Amino acid sequence: MFRVGDLVCPFNHMSRVGKVIDIKMEKPKAWLVGGTTGDSIMVIVEFPNDEKNYLYRSSDLRKVE
Repeated sequence: MFRVGDLVCPFNHMSRVGKVIDIKMEKPKAWLVGGTTGDSIMVIVEFPNDEKNYLYRSSDLRKVE
């Protein structure tokens, strides 16, 4: 699990390190036979030398040690 202020990197671009600035829960939009899936944890990451903030699923991020 991530906390605000943790250093993280995207799984598909491990050399890019950023800082978690916010964590949000996103409700599912798809309906399945048995109902909906659970809420998704979305993480907003700020990278140094970049003006934009990026939104990732928590499963797409790894914590930097």
